[in-house]
Amino acid sequence: MLFMRVFRKDDCSCQGYIWGMCRVCQVDRDRIHDFAPELEAFLNSPHICLRGQALWALGELRINEAATRMKDFLRDEGEIWYYGNEMAESKKISMIAEEALKKLATP
Repeated sequence: MLFMRVFRKDDCSCQGYIWGMCRVCQVDRDRIHDFAPELEAFLNSPHICLRGQALWALGELRINEAATRMKDFLRDEGEIWYYGNEMAESKKISMIAEEALKKLATP
């Protein structure tokens, strides 16, 4: 896991890092505690694609503690390409945030 962290500051690889770490955390749920603060920090990124990917991951991992912060993006009309569950897709940040928040409400 530590070897992947070198990618978190690389603008070209960072979205893949978030996606990959999310997938690792889905298999090894004990790692979510360590990764959640990083995800929340990505919400402050100047790069819209990193904010969107972080919103997606927060929803996938159902990190309820981030719900208030995620709601801040419900009016963000910026659009990005991000890695979803099966493929890369284009979507507005507000839609990613809305879908992530819905995931928090489901088991």
